[in-house]
Amino acid sequence: MASSVRSGPIHLVQLAEDTEDDCMRFEFNADIFKQMRNAHKLATCKVVLISVAGAFRKGKSFLLNFFLRYLRALSRGDTRDWIRSEDQLDDGFHWRAGSERDTTGILIWSEPFFIRKPDGQEVAVLLMDTQGAFDHQSTQRDCATIFGFSTLLSSVQIFNISQNIQETDLQHLRLFVEFASMARESKDKKVLQHLWFLTRDWQNSHEHDYGSTGGQEYLDKVLACDSRKPKENQELRLGIKRYFERASCCLLPHPGKAVAAKDFRGEIHRLDPEFVDEMEKFIPVIASPQALVVKKVNGTELPGKELFKFFDIYFEAFKNGKMPTPRNIFDATVEMANITAAQGARQMFEDSLDPDLHDDEFFDILEVLKQQSLEYFLSNCMQPETAATKKTLEKLKEEIQGLLDNKKFVRRLQSRTLSADRKNQQLQHEIGRLQLQNMDVLQQMENMEENFRRTEEEIRRQSVSKDEMDRLLQDLSMQHLADKMKIQADSEKLVGKVNQLAEMNSQLKNQLSVRQQEAQRSFERREQLRQSEVAELQSRISQLESRKPKRSCPLM
Repeated sequence: MASSVRSGPIHLVQLAEDTEDDCMRFEFNADIFKQMRNAHKLATCKVVLISVAGAFRKGKSFLLNFFLRYLRALSRGDTRDWIRSEDQLDDGFHWRAGSERDTTGILIWSEPFFIRKPDGQEVAVLLMDTQGAFDHQSTQRDCATIFGFSTLLSSVQIFNISQNIQETDLQHLRLFVEFASMARESKDKKVLQHLWFLTRDWQNSHEHDYGSTGGQEYLDKVLACDSRKPKENQELRLGIKRYFERASCCLLPHPGKAVAAKDFRGEIHRLDPEFVDEMEKFIPVIASPQALVVKKVNGTELPGKELFKFFDIYFEAFKNGKMPTPRNIFDATVEMANITAAQGARQMFEDSLDPDLHDDEFFDILEVLKQQSLEYFLSNCMQPETAATKKTLEKLKEEIQGLLDNKKFVRRLQSRTLSADRKNQQLQHEIGRLQLQNMDVLQQMENMEENFRRTEEEIRRQSVSKDEMDRLLQDLSMQHLADKMKIQADSEKLVGKVNQLAEMNSQLKNQLSVRQQEAQRSFERREQLRQSEVAELQSRISQLESRKPKRSCPLM
């Protein structure tokens, strides 16, 4: 069934109107997942998120429209001469010539592009556009927030830079290097993914050629460490190389004078041919099937639904327009990574069961799968030795044991040795138990909300500095959101179990009704046959009686 959602950019985050310094600077679109095309498929498909960030009026939206053009051609199965497949570039992300900013906040293209990689895995490619930094209407904090939020969410962050890489450009990455140094732990997993420095209007092609090869030579020179640089700048360069999976650079020529004209609508023939040639080579380096980078957290690839949960949790860290501390980002990431690992463990338990197994084999394999699922969580969680992670593990053990018991219960219900009435009684009892359990979960939600409000009031009454109060409230909000997600997930699972058992009960009743109807029809057929046989027998008896010779009475 075709999606009713139109293709186009959707606001994920935007600046709130009439905000004051102590108010929330940004608004988050909590319904964005519902507004995506093919959301059902996106929910379970692993995601590639390509984002472009950088200074305003430097062609970020214009660049993303080249990605749109390439991905459309790729979806059709023919990328030959893709860059000239359409005459215009103005049917995608909105852009305009001039000195005023165009894009505000963070936008996501509503249509995922489902692309199959060479290994056979189908992934969903999303494109993210960000508000230009350092315009005349945004604060330094706004710019840092937009850049920080998009970098954490993306699997490929394109840092759009004009002419050359400045030291101030590198400083924007310091927060992520500090965050990554906390998150790396002992697993030697890269925490941040692919970072591209896209250097536009490169004027030194005599030193380094246009394209990614010359760009890499230039970036290696920029990130080189020597004693002449301050120590903190050397540490930043080492951190970029150490904590990003990959740092790359591409050098592009100026697109030509036409882009500044008011009537320019993206016509390829009006662009500088050298720019078009380089763009034709650059886009596939990131967006071709073999180059796509799936979004990962702690080494685990994220499906769409889990990635959008990270949108929620990271927004809590950034919503006030103040850069969160690396510790806040790290704690939020740990919380969500462990939720994702637990979800993966539950899914692994569910997906690994073979319903065609014999009963004895089925019951034996359940215990094996339970242990494998717990091992999956331990190998994919963050900070396994902390009290919070151990608490999550204990809860996961209870949940998987519940899944195991439910599988056994359902299997027994499918047994032919149990009477239909007995099955119905057990189903009704189990449905009632799960409904009571869900009521307890909903009560937990109410208690949690009340505790959140009470704690928030207590923090506001404390005699601490405004910055300290903001930090405490920020920590509380992120923890509250994570707890809320957990309880909502618990409730959804319980409702799902109730619906499953109710469906089984309905099927059982239907089967029982059918059997009763068949039994009634069988009884009626036997009764008709019996009556027919009786009638036939009576008829034969009558015939025999009529054939008997009549005896005459002797004369007295």
